Amino acid sequence: MLQSLLQNTLEQLVITYGVYTAWCLLMPVAWLSAVPLCSILFAVGRILFFKGYRQGAPARAFGFALTFYSTVLLFIVLVVYQVVVGIY
Repeated sequence: MLQSLLQNTLEQLVITYGVYTAWCLLMPVAWLSAVPLCSILFAVGRILFFKGYRQGAPARAFGFALTFYSTVLLFIVLVVYQVVVGIY
């Protein structure tokens, strides 16, 4: 079970690291405070995921969602911002 938890966390961490790095390099300085906020959401999501893992998918879903969708939201905002700034 620990192997599965660590593997899932590693997979999420790779995605998160890439998005956070791109955010820090491409977004204006005023927007950088989103990274610590999403990092906290990532950590809380991982804790909830770990706690609910033994009870099955429904119990760990909120932790996974908190981890994954905060990163996805950053990615979407990053892409939209770059497209809009690239147009103007």
